[in-house]
Amino acid sequence: MNTIDLKYILIFILAFISKLNSQNEYAYLIETKITGYLHANNNSLNISTDKGNVGSTSYFANNSNVGSTYYDFFYLQNNFNKINIKVDNYAIQIASFPDCTYERQREINRADFGKSYLNFSGCSFSQRLYSLHVYDDEDARNNGICFSNNVTLKYGYHWQFKLGAGGWNDFPTEFNNRVTTTFNFEELLTKSGINLATISANTVQFRTGFNNQFTNIVTYSIISCSPEFKGIVTKSPTCNNFEDGSLELKLGRDIETNEKLAVTLFREDITSGDFTIIPSNGQKFNITSLVGNTDGTFSYFWPAELPAGKYKLKYQTVNSATTVSPSSFDSLNFTGAPFIINSIAPVNFSITNSSNEKCFTVKDGYIDVSATREPGRNLFFQLTKDGTVQVFNGTNWVNYTGTNPNDSGYNPFTNETTTRINKLSKGDYRIKVRDSEKCYMK
Repeated sequence: MNTIDLKYILIFILAFISKLNSQNEYAYLIETKITGYLHANNNSLNISTDKGNVGSTSYFANNSNVGSTYYDFFYLQNNFNKINIKVDNYAIQIASFPDCTYERQREINRADFGKSYLNFSGCSFSQRLYSLHVYDDEDARNNGICFSNNVTLKYGYHWQFKLGAGGWNDFPTEFNNRVTTTFNFEELLTKSGINLATISANTVQFRTGFNNQFTNIVTYSIISCSPEFKGIVTKSPTCNNFEDGSLELKLGRDIETNEKLAVTLFREDITSGDFTIIPSNGQKFNITSLVGNTDGTFSYFWPAELPAGKYKLKYQTVNSATTVSPSSFDSLNFTGAPFIINSIAPVNFSITNSSNEKCFTVKDGYIDVSATREPGRNLFFQLTKDGTVQVFNGTNWVNYTGTNPNDSGYNPFTNETTTRINKLSKGDYRIKVRDSEKCYMK
């Protein structure tokens, strides 16, 4: 053997290794059913792309194979842009058998691969093409998968999964041999006979194909499931016209060192009834610590003040290295029922009656005040006479805890919502009312 021979052998070996290492990401599985037979009854289906020929099928129908189903698998070139499919089914007339011609042609752009079912039926043949290339929710994949997650994989036929460096496993029957498969990850594993407690792998891979020929592989990181939801605690704004409400999300465990918490807050539009992400910093993607509570729960406090309204919330934990995108929350369910940050009843008051001083220096005038406020809050009034704020017991705000109010006539709100300010002499009086949280009538 000379040097030239060795060179060609080396080139061949390198080309073969390169072929092995090149992953074919797209394929078609052709299912051909023979539904009857005619004379000289043939079919053919050819697939080509703008990068070259892919392959073809050809079957002959006769009385011995009616009802049979055949499968053919063809890889496509990874860099294709267009696919051309040509079908030519025919039969030739003889005796009582008629002529039959069935010709179809379809052109498919790369962007439309898998988006439409390709079915052809004519002249005793039924042909269906399965587009094989695993599509999934890229955001969900980037965020990782935990045992309680549901997963949807599209554009396949025979599905397999692999944990870590282990071997490939067929999907259970109820999740397999279908174009789109949706499953709960824990259910997939347990129905495959895998004990969750024994799993040490930190990745799971999925692929699709037929008869040991497979296309692309998608890989998910296995992460801890998001902490259990333990409730929402809200605090109303201080006053009716304030927007300083607060929100506390309570969870069943702390955040682990290799993960972070992402939270999105939605508020109801009172006109449409739709829930949309609050307009100012409604998504927090990099939460790495929670506050421990005495009851064993852990809390995240929304960092911004909130107005009264009806809210919904979504949250999840992801791998700490993951870049969370806003759209990754689209597939998540809302946490529990909508919750409300209640509004506060406003402070209102009115002068229900008044009387002028009847005689000079008698000081028998009075003003009756009736007020409303948030239940459980105390009411205070302030009296101004001729532009000067009046002081009672060292304070210019009077409430029902005052001492000997009748001595001055500055009676407090003795039954919490009404009072009479008496012993008033002639003058120009003005009144303000507030509650114990310093909320005023506006």
